[in-house]
Amino acid sequence: MSLVRLWQLAARRLTQDITLEELEEYEQLLKQYPGVVSQLDLHNSFFMNRPEDGKDAVTMEAWQKQF
Repeated sequence: MSLVRLWQLAARRLTQDITLEELEEYEQLLKQYPGVVSQLDLHNSFFMNRPEDGKDAVTMEAWQKQF
């Protein structure tokens, strides 16, 4: 198991495309890499609070750079 796999599973969790087995694997990886939890929290917060188009040009530009 690796840190890359943790991020892959985190992405699947965000898109709600994660299986129960993957969710269990994700939770185990979080225990292995506790230092990543704060980064994942920040990423999740950013993902869940996507700005509306035209609301804030600087925020929209930063959001688009993620993709």
